[in-house]
Parts: sequence; structure tokens; C-alpha cells
Amino acid sequence: MSGYMEVGLRPIGYWLKHLDGLIEAMFVAALGDLTRRHWQVLNVLASGTLDREGVAGALGPFSAEGVVGDLERRGLVDGGALTEAGRVEHARLVVEVGAVRELVMEGVGAEEYSVVVGVLGRMAGNLERGLGLETEAVGRV
Repeated sequence: MSGYMEVGLRPIGYWLKHLDGLIEAMFVAALGDLTRRHWQVLNVLASGTLDREGVAGALGPFSAEGVVGDLERRGLVDGGALTEAGRVEHARLVVEVGAVRELVMEGVGAEEYSVVVGVLGRMAGNLERGLGLETEAVGRV
């Protein structure tokens, strides 16, 4: 498995960081003054199935609390639910995020995507176990 360097492939860490940076840049361009985290919180709240505490659990490794507070100050969220302005903004963002996702997936089939996500989940699980952490990656795949 260490032969990737012999064939001239860049290591997985390069592609993960590069892709994440590009996704972040696309979100900045598409979402204006909102961030990818704003979108994630709005999207979870739009499902109507989670309260404020549930949002934090659903979104994992970053703190949703500050993002929810910012969305409240913007009048998009009130008491852990979308306001009318929040629903309008969410609908706009669904279109923008859909366009970003289409671009990301251009030339990538559903089967390829599933394989990549599965492999990344297993790799994350391997490292979590190696660090003695409770493995979350496999359940998120």
C-alpha cells in the first residue's frame, strides 16, 4: 500500500485538504455572507426534526452553538426553529448548494462516490481506533 509515491500519486492528505479548501471556496462564492456551517445548521433545522441540542449532535465535530446564535441575530432562526426569513433563505441556499454539489460530482458516478466515502470512513475508523478514540467514522459513512 505504500507504493502510491512510486507511481507519482499525491498522498490522500493532500487531496483531502485540497478538496476541502475548494469546497469551502465554492461555498463562500455561492452563499455570500453565510458560511458552510450556516448552511449545515439551516438545513438540519429545516428538517424540523431536531431542536437546538439535536443540531449540535447532528453536526458533529464543530460547535453549532455560535452558528445558531449568529443565525438568530440575523433573524433566520428563533428558538431553534427557522423563521419565515430563515425558510426563504434556506430555499435559496438549497439551489446554490445543489449547484455546488452538481459541480463537485461532475464525472463522478454514484458507485464511485459510495466507494470513496466508504474507504474514507474505514480509514478514519482505523485512525480513531489507533488513537484509542471511540470510533464514530464508520457510523457516519
